[in-house]
Amino acid sequence: MTSYKLKRCYLIIQLMNDLKYHKIKDIQAYINRSMDSNYCKSQIEKDLNWIKWNLDVDDYEAGKDGRRLLYKVDFFERLKNFLQ
Repeated sequence: MTSYKLKRCYLIIQLMNDLKYHKIKDIQAYINRSMDSNYCKSQIEKDLNWIKWNLDVDDYEAGKDGRRLLYKVDFFERLKNFLQ
């Protein structure tokens, strides 16, 4: 796990904590703007899967409108639990 991956995952959670639907392309654009870099769609999907399985963030809806969290997530609390 690199610091870049952690930062991307933090930014994804930060964006999705508004509890609105976000398409992968929108998440990708947000990450690319925030990190002043260029990440592909598959990297964002890998990060979403890492968040789901390692930070236990699996309460979300996914559909044609995109993905959205069902409740706000404290990224640092989840990360702390993962590292213990």
